[in-house]
Amino acid sequence: MYFTKDVRAAWGPGGGGQLIKAGFYRRTSVAEASISPGFNFGIISLQCGHQNDAVAAAGRDVGCDNPEPLDESDNDYLPSSADETDDSCSSEQQTPETNNVLEDTKKWLVASLQAERRGLIFGGDGRCDSPGHSANFGSYVIMELVAKVIIDVELVQCNEVPSSCHMEKEGLKRVMAFLSKEGLSIDTMVTDRHVQVRKWMKENAPEVKHLFDVWHIAKGVKKKLLSLSKEKECHGIVQCMASIINHLYWCASSTPPGQPDTITAKWTSILNHLVNIHVHDNPHFPSCAHAPLVGREARKQWFHPCTPAMVKLEKLVRSPALLRDMRQLSGQEQTSSLEAFHSLLNHFAPKMYSFSYHGQLSSHAF
Repeated sequence: MYFTKDVRAAWGPGGGGQLIKAGFYRRTSVAEASISPGFNFGIISLQCGHQNDAVAAAGRDVGCDNPEPLDESDNDYLPSSADETDDSCSSEQQTPETNNVLEDTKKWLVASLQAERRGLIFGGDGRCDSPGHSANFGSYVIMELVAKVIIDVELVQCNEVPSSCHMEKEGLKRVMAFLSKEGLSIDTMVTDRHVQVRKWMKENAPEVKHLFDVWHIAKGVKKKLLSLSKEKECHGIVQCMASIINHLYWCASSTPPGQPDTITAKWTSILNHLVNIHVHDNPHFPSCAHAPLVGREARKQWFHPCTPAMVKLEKLVRSPALLRDMRQLSGQEQTSSLEAFHSLLNHFAPKMYSFSYHGQLSSHAF
């Protein structure tokens, strides 16, 4: 077990991180953490008057009541004063101090977004504390994707819902209630393709544009393409798999908002393109957008129509479920920032370890 050395905290939509000393124990062996000032997570902001107490409080929250002694020869990991020792982490102080910092930061961020007077674009994503279908805790994080600040984090325990599979929907309901209570105008919500989330948004928030993150759809398509390429007479698909995924991203990024028919027309045009046909019978996308192919591009090996590979590939591309989801692709804002935040959490709070409720909440607070 180690002391963390330095934590860089960035607060506010302008950045301006400040280096602070942190003297608390962690279960993991990570010795240093850094968050770039240019990439701000509003919910982890530390106000100047609470830095030392909040850091120490969250250190105890992650569950280190009886830490092992350190090697005294490594002075970089030892607290520099009595104020930074574990004595400041009493059980009476840990939760209120952390909560105060979170609540103060939430109020400041909500007031900042209200002052902008625009339709806000939010991204939401859930995270379970363990892989598989036996998670104990599930968190739902919501971020304003233009300002790149996390507005709220809702932690759900599995005994609050019928099963762990329902924790993401419950987290979404709570963050939507929080946004409504604070009077924030929600123009667009970008999420993954979670079935329960999609149904709840359609029934309870029909006025909000619900879009899907491109990466999640591309991930599912790539998995199916890889499985298809292993079948008999379909090995050639693996050579064009990267091009098909790039085409999917292009369909979303090159189409103006509010034109779902154009997105699906561009997506299905890949079937003609692979057999060297570049004029299509769809009025929304009558021909390929690339220049006429010459030289090596024109002579490359193309697929042949009606072959087993093309028949199976067409079945995948024209899948009704996929075409339905393609109509809700987000062409501008994505949830990549949220995925980066969850990756950061996995670094310091791995899913292989079990944390208490307050430990889970504190890991998100940082």
